[in-house]
Amino acid sequence: MVDISGTMYVVTSTQVTFKAVPAPNDAAWPSGSPTWTGASGKDDTATASFSSPSADLTHPTAVKAACGTSSATASVIVCDLIPVRTPEDNFVGRSDTRYGVGEILGLRLRTNPSGVTAVQLGGARWIQVIPISGSGSLTSSPAKDGTGTYICQDVASTAGSSVALQLQILGGPSNGKTANSSFSVVSPSNLVFTKVGAKYHVSGRASVGFWAAIYFRPVDVSFHNCLFSEDTCPSVMNGWYELKYPDGITHEPAPDPIQVGLGDATAGCRVGGVNTLDNILAMPPGSDPPPPWATGSFVWNIPERYQVVGSPSGWHQILKAQQKFTIDAVGTMAVSKQNAGPVTAAVNEDTSP
Repeated sequence: MVDISGTMYVVTSTQVTFKAVPAPNDAAWPSGSPTWTGASGKDDTATASFSSPSADLTHPTAVKAACGTSSATASVIVCDLIPVRTPEDNFVGRSDTRYGVGEILGLRLRTNPSGVTAVQLGGARWIQVIPISGSGSLTSSPAKDGTGTYICQDVASTAGSSVALQLQILGGPSNGKTANSSFSVVSPSNLVFTKVGAKYHVSGRASVGFWAAIYFRPVDVSFHNCLFSEDTCPSVMNGWYELKYPDGITHEPAPDPIQVGLGDATAGCRVGGVNTLDNILAMPPGSDPPPPWATGSFVWNIPERYQVVGSPSGWHQILKAQQKFTIDAVGTMAVSKQNAGPVTAAVNEDTSP
């Protein structure tokens, strides 16, 4: 008998059949031989079920066949198969069980004990099992080394849409063994507008405005691989505004979409990052209306949208943010947007900023 060359690597719960071969090959086994240690069998064939991982790579399980004073041993390292997901935007405090639409996940294989490679196990690939098709984009390395990339779907439930990937062994004694990797994908559920800095006002004029940072919710996932844009919408006016603007004023968004910033487990992903602000004015600078004034209001219900970078599926609405302007008979103006404000300025207040 001859020892098996090298070490055999198998995944936990693999059953392996061993065969003892006499030397020379055409020799007959004596009655009752060979005898087996570490496997159960009769005559020249035995099976072993490996239910627990090896302590480390230096302590393989030995399967031995003996005949008289001759013996052969197979050394077997048993490992747990562990699928690993790592989001590209892996910020502190984020969720490790759910991801935002468009998030990019790096995929790899890990084992317990550590150090066993996909090649040693017979090759490995990633497949998607839930949903089977039409959601997300999975690329498994052609090298069959257990690595891959998953780009989360464009649209999902705000409560979370289920995804299940599977790491699959492609050859060797553990051929067909799998390990599941399940998570959920969420769409933006809300936007939060946070006033930044001093308000805008020109003393002696009916004028007011402020600047706001815009943050995506929820905060425990990333929407960094998304673009943000507002859409057009008509105005709803009454009183002084309706008399001054009888045809209304259509809301016109910025000409170019803005990429959403990196994740933040406290504030959420900020639109455009730290240097981007939404300019919220009751009137365009320089067009502050002279008296006489009167009570009135002006409202835009602005569609706020996202699109995954590079996606052909287009824009998806998150919500309609109400931007509201008011004026009274002495020219005091107020403006608010969604949860931010109202910010108010009387005509005789000092210029700001």
